[in-house]
Formats: sequence, C-alpha cells, structure tokens
Amino acid sequence: MNASRTNNKRAARQTSLETDHFYSVIRLVPNVRRGEVVNIGIVVYKPDQLDIRLLSEREWVKVHAVAPLLDRSLVDNLQAVWDHTCFHIQAPQERQMALEVSPDVYASKMYTFVATELSYEHDLDALFRELVAP
Repeated sequence: MNASRTNNKRAARQTSLETDHFYSVIRLVPNVRRGEVVNIGIVVYKPDQLDIRLLSEREWVKVHAVAPLLDRSLVDNLQAVWDHTCFHIQAPQERQMALEVSPDVYASKMYTFVATELSYEHDLDALFRELVAP
C-alpha cells in the first residue's frame, strides 16, 4: 500500500473520532437591576482558542425585545476581550470560571457536546439554533 493511501486512511480515522467539546452559553443581562437574561451566543473551550459564536445583526432583534435601546457594540469586542482574559489559562473549567464573573455578559456553567472533526460545525450550529437563535 502506498504512503498516500495510508495517510488518507489515517486522516479518515482521526476525523471520525468523537471528541468531547466543552462549551458555555453566552448570556447577556441588559439591565442588571431587572435581572433578565438573554442567551446571545456560545463559547467552545477549544485547547488552543475560544470559539465564540454570537447572534448576527439580524438576530439581534431578540435582544431588542428585552432591551430596545441596547447597542450590539457591547459585544463587538467580546472575542478579543475574552481571548485576553483566558490567554494564560489552559483548563476549560478555569476558563469558564474566568468568564462567568461579569455582571452584564458572562459564560454560563459548562456543558459538553460530542462531535467528530467533520461534524463539529454542523453540531455546533444545531446547538446554537437550539439554545440561542431566536
């Protein structure tokens, strides 16, 4: 068997392996005094980065139902801010704890979903639709 075929089989096996992915729902509290919470995204604690998915501009109508004057700019820099916060933190549990302390945008408790490398985007999109999308 040639090396190319062996590498293709190895790659297929690796991409079909199911992996646990740790995630939190990103929650927004538009008015801390009222205590209303809106799920605005998902953060996946990948080993080398945070994979953050947020409501689109079009979907932001969900937030406007609770807080009509709230501007989306509140979360525009969320990826950069959270990446900076978690820069030296490796363990998913510690990252989640670092991101749950803000009173207005925070990460929920941590959950898991199982996906292969090939199904990751599809499974994450399904999770986003179930937990976040309007």
